[in-house]
Amino acid sequence: MALRKEAIFQNDKGRFYKLNIYDSTWGGLSSDLTLSARGFDLEYQCKDRTRFTGVIPSYVTFDVVAENAVDEAFIEDVRGAAYKRFQLEILESTSVGSGYTNWWCGNILADVSDEQNLSFEAGTQTTFTATDGLAQLEDVLVNDNNTYNLNDLTTFVDYIRQCLLNDVGTSFCWGASDRFLYTMCNWSNDFMPSVAQNVDPLRQSGCIFRAFQEVVNGQNLTISSFEMLDRICRAWGARLFLSDGQWRFIQNNSYSQMSSGQFRRSYLKGSNTIDGSGVDDLIVSSGGNILGGGTFDVLPPVQKVQIPYDFLHDFDLLAEDVLIWNTVTDVSGGTGTLTSTTYRSSTNFNSIDLGTINAQTGASLNWNLYAIPNYFGTQTQITNSFNTAFGSSPGVSYKRLATRVVARFKLVGDGGQTYYLSLTSTPQGGKEWTTSSTWIGNLTIYDEASIFH
Repeated sequence: MALRKEAIFQNDKGRFYKLNIYDSTWGGLSSDLTLSARGFDLEYQCKDRTRFTGVIPSYVTFDVVAENAVDEAFIEDVRGAAYKRFQLEILESTSVGSGYTNWWCGNILADVSDEQNLSFEAGTQTTFTATDGLAQLEDVLVNDNNTYNLNDLTTFVDYIRQCLLNDVGTSFCWGASDRFLYTMCNWSNDFMPSVAQNVDPLRQSGCIFRAFQEVVNGQNLTISSFEMLDRICRAWGARLFLSDGQWRFIQNNSYSQMSSGQFRRSYLKGSNTIDGSGVDDLIVSSGGNILGGGTFDVLPPVQKVQIPYDFLHDFDLLAEDVLIWNTVTDVSGGTGTLTSTTYRSSTNFNSIDLGTINAQTGASLNWNLYAIPNYFGTQTQITNSFNTAFGSSPGVSYKRLATRVVARFKLVGDGGQTYYLSLTSTPQGGKEWTTSSTWIGNLTIYDEASIFH
């Protein structure tokens, strides 16, 4: 898989998320991707009303803002791609430049939709959906990608690992030494060794492959991988889902019986032996009541979980039009003023209150400035000033109305600290905030002309 697109953003809790999109047919370099302000939404799908939900698929939705022809081509490729060609990897870190770890991954669906974008850019944004692959296992048989002998005994943990490794299609996101499967399963019987941190009942029990076949019209037919996983979950009173960078197989009652010593184990992607283990890993601390008060019989079912991971807060800065400057210059160089209002000096400038902004490493400030030419003069004024023929057509008089907005930017804090946006390459570097007012420069943020007759 080759990396094709990547994006990084920080949410309002200070966490950084990196979205990497891989393309199995891509041979070029990767490029940046612009997301809309909502970041992404993660939703878990639980359809029944029982505690033993079993397999819990999840999916992520996010919006892509196309900024150029390269982005448009990428969107069109996704729109017509086969399943598993494009895959999404989400990494998490507390630092923008390093320390990223696995958080979620999935296959991007070709089901994309366009809508008007009202966040950062004018135009449209495209909504993408990625699924963790569990729901799609309904169309995959247990032995499509894995080999089992009909009457050989295989442990339950191996059935689960092999399915997640070979059927889902996203295992490339984990390295061989990364923790891949997390289990919290502590039921046992007299024929098993005593349950301990390094003794997983899922490795001490299993079944022959024939158990995952059904007789239909006199033929043995293998069930789907989804049905296989769901049967194992229900047999153990457990839930299987993807969370925080690992596949998790957790017995429901483990949440409410932590104080009695519930063991958790982790398996590496490259090995079916226990890599790490511990006890009481998910205890709810004092004052927590999300899962508190629950006994084995009253722990409520999970019916739906939807979590937004969005950008830092947006400010709606301009609630009304602001007249910046309106003068006239004729073809002979003569000037005139059509209005006395002007924002073009250090003592008469346009100022907007941004509200409270807290300094955070890696945070950024984004804004949109829309300039719409609006002529305030009379027809006589513009005729006298611009009554000059342009082009090669004799006797035809054209007028040209040009609008140009040149700006500088600075942030003035309540504590007296002022930051200037450096718009020159010397000495601070291009477009960076600095406390020095030297070498600030200016930026043309609007420059358009209209010719009419």
